[in-house]
Amino acid sequence: MSIIARHALSAAIVAVAAGAFAQERLRERISTPWLEQGRPVQLEVVLSKPLTKGPHPLIVFNHGSTGRGDNPAVFRETFIANQFARWANEAGWAVAFPQRRGRGQSDGAYEEGLAADGSGYTCAPAAARSGMERALDDLGAVMADLRTRPDIDPARIVMAGQSRGGFLAVVYGARHPEQVAAAVNFVGGWMTDKCPQAEQINADPLRPAVKWPRPSLWIYGENDSVYSLVHSRRNFDAFVGAGGTGSMAVFPAGPSRDGHRLLYESQAWQPVLRQFLARVQESK
Repeated sequence: MSIIARHALSAAIVAVAAGAFAQERLRERISTPWLEQGRPVQLEVVLSKPLTKGPHPLIVFNHGSTGRGDNPAVFRETFIANQFARWANEAGWAVAFPQRRGRGQSDGAYEEGLAADGSGYTCAPAAARSGMERALDDLGAVMADLRTRPDIDPARIVMAGQSRGGFLAVVYGARHPEQVAAAVNFVGGWMTDKCPQAEQINADPLRPAVKWPRPSLWIYGENDSVYSLVHSRRNFDAFVGAGGTGSMAVFPAGPSRDGHRLLYESQAWQPVLRQFLARVQESK
């Protein structure tokens, strides 16, 4: 896959903590091979990176779903995990936040397993699988662009994300080990375990011919409203049982806190993730 062009939407130097640290924030649109309604499709990518000279190691951080999928206004919200970006930039990593088709300022329709009647996401396995493959195609287009950037080290790219994005990180890494040095999965899955077909939708894509020597870190929290720990452990076991390499870290949550929002509980996972990324760096 070749990317024709990269178009800058904006660039800014973002000062953090009263000038104690600064990061560069780029908002760009990249070209893709697709047309929709006769028009070229471009995807929005927000890149946050240290001001130090590159090329930088990169974390590609993928967004999740839109809740129930029944509010089109939410589709157009650009996802950026600012706290995560600052933490990673301070550690010397650039972070890219790609917005898949129909999300944020990306072109195209959002078609990741929505029911035809507009009621939201469907539990139908065929629709879920089609939406997942579409998302993986989007990620492939983004990776083709990011790997050509002079400010990015293509040998040190970690695929990450939360919820659906965490699931995509593992599946994409397993399919493309030549592109991905490691994967980080925050509370990942594709469809909630409330779906009767959840195991088929979430575990089956992790099983076929996974022979991935790269490390992966699965970060989950208790009291997750979308994926129970029992369900998530089954998904992890399916991945490892098929030949994947990974470790799973589970963090407690109080009874009134939703473990699915663990990404925003950075004091819990930062030490584990810092050690994981250090090992990835040492292996290069």
